[in-house]
Order: sequence, then structure tokens, then C-alpha cells
Amino acid sequence: MTLTKNDRDKIVEEAYKFLNTPYCLCGDGKNTFNCSQFIVSVIKNALNVDLPAKVDWLYLVSSIVKPENLQAGDLVFFCRQPRPTGRIATHVAIFVGDKKIIHARQRAGKVVIEAIEDFSETLITSKDPNELHQWLEEIISLTRS
Repeated sequence: MTLTKNDRDKIVEEAYKFLNTPYCLCGDGKNTFNCSQFIVSVIKNALNVDLPAKVDWLYLVSSIVKPENLQAGDLVFFCRQPRPTGRIATHVAIFVGDKKIIHARQRAGKVVIEAIEDFSETLITSKDPNELHQWLEEIISLTRS
């Protein structure tokens, strides 16, 4: 999805409305959020676009932007290391500019803003076809068993 300056402003403005909303892994997407529910709600409210509510599926339908090219409103994806089986992305946030992200962070227990380099997971900077293939193979084998 190509975003205009106006779209980006709406996304950031909407994201700020959820600051301090409680984090819950099994959140309801209204009063509590996990990271992907936060993104889905922000994008739905800001742009009236429906997105999948799982971080891996958000990753698959999104563009990956190199860190030096990030603009406010871009989604950024992270992965714990070592990468969990069957996962590429384990966390998603919104870049708000000035090297900061806004996200529903489990450790903080709420939606917070923090420096992108202070987040402990590894920033994903590309869609490596080998990783995508490996992830899809793992998902297929996990669903068959």
C-alpha cells in the first residue's frame, strides 16, 4: 500500500490516541492490545483498511523499508533471536519519526513510544526469499502434524 503524507499523518495521529492503552497478549483490540491488534486498529481507524491480525501475516502483506528510508507511518517488524520455529516476525510497531516507534509492548504492559534502537528484538530490514521459503515450509509441516 502506498501512503501519502496525509495517510502517514493520520496513522501517527491515530497511534498516539492509544498511548498507555494496556497490553494483553490475548487483547480484545479495543481496551487492550497485543502488537498486531494495535497496528490493525490504528490502520482501520486512520485509513479504513482491514489488515490481518497476526504479526507474521502483517509482515507478508507489508513492504519492508530499510532503516535509512523509514518515514513516519511505516510499519517496522522485529524478530526475537534465535528466531522461533515457524516465525519470521515476532513484533510490529509504527515508526513515528525521530528514530522512535510506537507499539504495544509486553514488557511495558501498555502502548509506548521508545527509540527504535532501544527495542531489544532485531529489526527486520529485508524480505529474504530463503527465510520466507523456510517459514512457509515450517508452517506447512506444523499444520500437517
